[in-house]
Amino acid sequence: MLPKIKTILYACDLESQTQAALELVLNLANTHQAKVILMHAIEPLKPLV
Repeated sequence: MLPKIKTILYACDLESQTQAALELVLNLANTHQAKVILMHAIEPLKPLV
């Protein structure tokens, strides 16, 4: 038997293509009464100097 899903980590770059994946994650979370943690990462900024 698989363990119960309690938390789903959704990592994305917030591009337009991620909308479908987000909908899937939210449906999965709703089905399993799980919480979703959204992680957004960007490339490091270059120094101004």
